[in-house]
Amino acid sequence: MMRSLLALLALSACGTKDDPTTDADADTADADADADADSDSDTDADTDSDTDADTDSDTDTDADSDADADTADTGTAGYGPPTSLTTNCQPTSNPLRYSCAITVDPPQPVQVKFWRRDGLGPTRIHTSDAVAANHDVPVYFMAPDKAYDVEITAVAYPTVMPQTGSVQTGTPPTSVGSWLNVTGTSTMGLIGTEAPCTTDAVATIYDTETGDLVWYHDLDPQGELGMLYMVRYTDRHTIIGNTNGHIVEVDLMGNDLTRFAVNYPGCCNLNHDVHEKNGIYVSNYQDAQGGGLTVDAVAFLDQTGNEVYVWHPEDHFSIPGGASGDYLHCNSDYLDDDGNLLQSWLNRDSVAKIDTHDPQSPNFGEKIWVMSGTGRSTGMGNDITIDWSRIGGADSFGGQHSFHQRHDGRYMLLDNDHGRALVIDVDDNTMTATVDAAYATHEPSCGAQGTAMDTTTGNAVVACLSRFVREYDQATGNQIWEGEANCRNNGGGGWSPRQGVRWYSLDDWN
Repeated sequence: MMRSLLALLALSACGTKDDPTTDADADTADADADADADSDSDTDADTDSDTDADTDSDTDTDADSDADADTADTGTAGYGPPTSLTTNCQPTSNPLRYSCAITVDPPQPVQVKFWRRDGLGPTRIHTSDAVAANHDVPVYFMAPDKAYDVEITAVAYPTVMPQTGSVQTGTPPTSVGSWLNVTGTSTMGLIGTEAPCTTDAVATIYDTETGDLVWYHDLDPQGELGMLYMVRYTDRHTIIGNTNGHIVEVDLMGNDLTRFAVNYPGCCNLNHDVHEKNGIYVSNYQDAQGGGLTVDAVAFLDQTGNEVYVWHPEDHFSIPGGASGDYLHCNSDYLDDDGNLLQSWLNRDSVAKIDTHDPQSPNFGEKIWVMSGTGRSTGMGNDITIDWSRIGGADSFGGQHSFHQRHDGRYMLLDNDHGRALVIDVDDNTMTATVDAAYATHEPSCGAQGTAMDTTTGNAVVACLSRFVREYDQATGNQIWEGEANCRNNGGGGWSPRQGVRWYSLDDWN
């Protein structure tokens, strides 16, 4: 019964494509793109799937909370092999997602295992850990227009009464349709960015092995994402967008976790980066000082959009008397492990660490340090002496973006002027820093925006604002993977390359 039900669902999913005329061309192009992307080895698939099961289980348990609430919990022990296991997998409104309703007796955790029928890409396992009779397990991270085989079992008894079948994904909207041409072997598994094909507020995730788009969501139908309004993928496996009018956070089934309107002065409302830590969202806006001078204030907002506090740089720094125009041009806001604010000031070629970990502290809002890429003050001071001896190239950085704290506690930024990401170890006590590593972007220098990110294992992910994104191995310093973004052309009916603003490694999302 399970097999016939899923087969019917597959036909139903095929019939929900957005534009049959456009899709016919798109399917052909997708096949070509897949052929290019799929030339890479699939050797990572099994390793990824084993690890990924536990990661996904956290997300899936959350999604199951509503369904499980109506079923009495039998505790964490005392259940045996299932005597009954029934399933009903239905497509959602998103053509790359399904939802599987599962009933099991006796009540216990269940899992959905799924893999592409053509053998490409990893096997994934999504789990509901609740000891319950009824489960609703979300199924996502599937490529467009592909058949997937599915096996549903009890977690503790995977060989008892397995239910098998198949599902068929559909076609995303033309403006979202995209893929990566990939070379090399990535450790990430998944990589996220804003949709490179449109300025709509659509977040996207790609499989780094096959290059396929495997997830997307329109965060705000009236909003936008791009150079000024950005997306961020969180350690909680959620997606946050600053959409030029709203701050939005969703889970992987597209359910709202946070959504509130924002309306701030200056050219661009809240703009550039948005970051969240412990329920506080931060982003910056232009704050006019008079006489043609603007500086960037930072709003700290709770989950309803209420201001907790606002950091004003002029209250803590001496802005030169002759300053004018967009004096700082803040392009990065990030809360570090201690809750301190990290900022990048494009027009000062400087980055800063601000004491914001305790609003009750007398030092709240004061600088911890400013680090100038030139080694001297460019108007906001310079507290850090940098040792450049471990890398080649210029002994400076400039035009920087993507300043943040890595998983290992060091700092990372994109040196746009020299087309490289830098890993920097800063000692707050001695006010000294060492540049430990540099990783080249595809282009020799970058314009506005770009990526300097790290995987959970320390590899570097780097890109200019361009079609290309790279991964480097931390141990050897060698490039091991590159992706090239491509999109369906909205107007010409063919295909054309576009670009991504900021890329995020999702190596623990699989």
